[in-house]
Amino acid sequence: MSQAFTKRLFALAAGIGARPNEDDDSRLHRMVFIWASLAGVPCLAIYCALYIFLGAPMAAAVMFAYMAIVLIQLSVFGTTGRGFSPFLLFLTLSPMIASLVIAVILGGLMGSAMHVVWGLLTPLGALVVYGPKAAKRYFIGYVGVLGLGTFLSYDETGPFNVIDPHGVSAMMGLNIIGVSAFAFAILHYFVRERDLALGLVRSERERSEALLLNILPKDIVSILKRESRTIADHFEGASILFADVVDFTPMSAKMSPTELVDLLNEIFSYFDNLVEKYDVEKIKTIGDCYMVASGVPPPAARPRARPGAFGVGYARICEPAQIWRT
Repeated sequence: MSQAFTKRLFALAAGIGARPNEDDDSRLHRMVFIWASLAGVPCLAIYCALYIFLGAPMAAAVMFAYMAIVLIQLSVFGTTGRGFSPFLLFLTLSPMIASLVIAVILGGLMGSAMHVVWGLLTPLGALVVYGPKAAKRYFIGYVGVLGLGTFLSYDETGPFNVIDPHGVSAMMGLNIIGVSAFAFAILHYFVRERDLALGLVRSERERSEALLLNILPKDIVSILKRESRTIADHFEGASILFADVVDFTPMSAKMSPTELVDLLNEIFSYFDNLVEKYDVEKIKTIGDCYMVASGVPPPAARPRARPGAFGVGYARICEPAQIWRT
């Protein structure tokens, strides 16, 4: 029952703000901020309770207001599906704004137990949504907030609320751990997605290469992977072998597609083994036709079957187990 409830909860969260024909990038950005917001709400509630317990009601009020605004934004975004960019803009800016206000209330960096480090989520969020170029500006803003917090630490007017030194020490550890956990979760998610994407790319590349090797000679495939040019080589002598299956057309009419493919696979696999054994070059296969060449080695290759090893001829296969060369 709990597992079904959890799946339903995840499905509901995944549907917040979803739009028809949403592309993968937009969906990724939306999901990151939805989960970050939902994870942030209980954290904000904990901070409200801690600040009240430590005798800092104004700081607790800021955390409560921040939590209420995030919940309102999530509700509006989930029901209307509009305002996606302003919503993300608010979410990227709000940690930095809230951390600065907390620093003002509690009297600077040390008085606020380095709460300003939560502002690091602003450039991280901008990096996810707006890209590296925009994230640089947000990071400069974050550095400015740190500088302002340092200045406030020496402000003679004093803080609005004061936290006990033991409370400051505990809150400092909580702030550092909390920001580190959020940053790690975001990076972990994107590294995992990157690894999955690279795995898919690697798998598709291997499949494409295997397909090319079934169509083109290995040396030609290697050249195509390294460079783009017209491939034309001259050889003084070479031997060409063509092979096909006798009466293939009427025979194929009596066989199912699966049986026909299995037969050709068996025959061509046998020929592939001969190609490797005699070190000749497989040129192509078309239908029931198999074509190889001897005497066309690549530069600096090991000795291959000499030209004329097959002669120039045409081979026909009467049965899968019987092969003639001419």
